[in-house]
Amino acid sequence: MTHNFVYFIGAESYSDLGELRRAGIIDFHQVQHSGTPPTAQVVADCNAAGLSPILNNGNDGKPGWNGSDSYYITAAAQGWHAAGGESEQAGEIDSIMNHLIFLNYGGEGTPGGNQDDIFAVTHPGPVHGYGCASYFETYDQYKNFWGWNIIGEAVRNAKVHGVKEIGICVGSWMKGQSTSQDYISLANAFETNGVTCSGIGVWGGYGSNANTILNTFTDWFQTWMAIWPPQTLTMKKRF
Repeated sequence: MTHNFVYFIGAESYSDLGELRRAGIIDFHQVQHSGTPPTAQVVADCNAAGLSPILNNGNDGKPGWNGSDSYYITAAAQGWHAAGGESEQAGEIDSIMNHLIFLNYGGEGTPGGNQDDIFAVTHPGPVHGYGCASYFETYDQYKNFWGWNIIGEAVRNAKVHGVKEIGICVGSWMKGQSTSQDYISLANAFETNGVTCSGIGVWGGYGSNANTILNTFTDWFQTWMAIWPPQTLTMKKRF
């Protein structure tokens, strides 16, 4: 079924956030190293461009925060819509949801998880507080594409646990390892299995630039947007 998709880009830097917004991107995931304080300027830049400012601070098996609940109190006060990634444990996940929307990538960096599924091991309790968005990594360390046969159980479990948005995260290095159609087929598999696919985005990791990612993936985004038109509401409004 055709419906609006959330399109996002995850990168450490950006040149022109307005270009992202004009291209149909609605969420910007700010990639940063573990424990780095959130930066209010990124929020201001996203707000000016009409994008959701989302903090991706938990990567490569390392927690995102500094171990104190005050970290996410500060992030919420600055105006971030969500925070998270692939590396949070239960205490941090609960802290995020008490103050912000929790962004879950799952993925191989998820300690104690099972093929992306944090709700199987890491945080068996239901979603609470401000809620959760899960955009599942679709790749492993060897650049293999993960289809429904690998992430399907985690997708279904996310729905059972109360995740509001469930979608797809594409690695920026996967353009030569997969095709835009692979992700179309995966999104359709969500629907076939009773889960609405909320959207899709491309994540570039440390050292990446959001506008470079956009330019590299413009053809893929346009292909996806021809099927699923872009969502125009920022994350706080969607939630």
